[in-house]
Amino acid sequence: MSLTAFGQATDTIPNKDQTEIGISEDDFPDDALKLLGDISNVEKYKYYKKDSLGESVYEAKFKLKGEQYAVLFDSVGSLNRVEVTIGQKEITPDESLSAIKEYFDDSFTRFKLLKVKKQFLPKGDGLEVNTVIEAFTEDKDMSFCTVRYMVQVSGDVGNGTAKLYEVTFDKDGQYLKMESAAIQNMDNIIF
Repeated sequence: MSLTAFGQATDTIPNKDQTEIGISEDDFPDDALKLLGDISNVEKYKYYKKDSLGESVYEAKFKLKGEQYAVLFDSVGSLNRVEVTIGQKEITPDESLSAIKEYFDDSFTRFKLLKVKKQFLPKGDGLEVNTVIEAFTEDKDMSFCTVRYMVQVSGDVGNGTAKLYEVTFDKDGQYLKMESAAIQNMDNIIF
């Protein structure tokens, strides 16, 4: 048995089996649509339902001001998180980026970063999607939510096989979890 640098046995990395299907606006939770309705200047939403480990999550994807967003809701339409795709150099502060790079250098024999998402998780009820987007685009204080980074990486954790992983870090770049990503249906994923 081999271990990653942070003590997770490479043979115990959970698989993230996930199916994503495109759905119509009519199949999207009403409460979620109300929250999305507060966002101005979005021309088109794409709606999805994800099933992972028996749990359903609804996701709306859209572009706004040159940024690619995904907003995730639970089955009743409560906000789960807001994600925005960012470049590696947009991980701030620099210490966070350094900690993330150090994690990959220590845990993988070889790797390639594919995508970085900055995640904003509500710290309680009542958070509006528009508030998160405004704070992100205008570089305002984000203390009303928990900030995380999800990094999608293709790499080898020491077992000789390159796989796709999703690794989550806190705002300071400290490792939280890693999942082996096995996405079943990639027809609907926006790249």
